[in-house]
Amino acid sequence: MITPKSAPDSGSQSSASPATDEALQSINTLRDIIVGDQVRNITDRFNSFEKSLEAHYAELVTKLSSKFEAVQTLSQAEIENLSSGFDEKIEDLKRQDAKLRDEMRGGVKRLAALEESHEALKSALADQIRQMYEDFSKQVAELTRLVKQQQDDLASKMVAKSDLSNLFNNISGSLSPAARGK
Repeated sequence: MITPKSAPDSGSQSSASPATDEALQSINTLRDIIVGDQVRNITDRFNSFEKSLEAHYAELVTKLSSKFEAVQTLSQAEIENLSSGFDEKIEDLKRQDAKLRDEMRGGVKRLAALEESHEALKSALADQIRQMYEDFSKQVAELTRLVKQQQDDLASKMVAKSDLSNLFNNISGSLSPAARGK
């Protein structure tokens, strides 16, 4: 390829002829004519390509922006739905918790009342058992005294065997014929 302006030797510059300059000028013009169309064509193609890229870039930015906005809107809606569902669940759990606490307090109160009732019954039963034991002990003591008294009465009323034997001997002796004849 020929360069547009070749650097002339320092010595040949003074000896260059106007014909050589004209030849160079015509070569440059010729080259501009031949290559200029190609350069302009390439420049136009680059400009067209650049505009096409810019248009695609702008379209891509617009599409991505709209997609991001759609995703953001959808995400926000889902988050709000889930959030409201969680809020409802939390409120429901709070209500159930309060209800269970009230039931538990009631159960504790009933249990305390049952314990008091149990203690009262236990105390009353212990008192009743103690009273019954005392009454039974008194009755046993009275029965023991009566039995002892009856034994003493019977013992005092009983005749000794030897006395009874002597009595029968005397009676039999007085009834016997030999004793009658005497």
